[in-house]
Amino acid sequence: MARDTAWWSDWIRQDVHDVHNCPKNPDEYVGVLFHDDHEGMRSWLLCTTWPATEDDVKSGKAPEAGDILSATELRIAFCPFCGIKLPAAN
Repeated sequence: MARDTAWWSDWIRQDVHDVHNCPKNPDEYVGVLFHDDHEGMRSWLLCTTWPATEDDVKSGKAPEAGDILSATELRIAFCPFCGIKLPAAN
């Protein structure tokens, strides 16, 4: 399922300006996102998130299903799935 900028902005609690919805990306919770970082610089990110499941709630790892258990962000210049060079910031 392709996610849009509004979904990703809400999900990672950051302003996302563009999303590279790569058809080779197998995971709906992994995104290639263009955003403003905490220093005001625009860059592309590989963002991976792991939402909590009902089992995670039962085991005490999260208060609610859907909460983010873990997230990782890595600045990138190329899509790690298809290899295209991502457009530079304007």
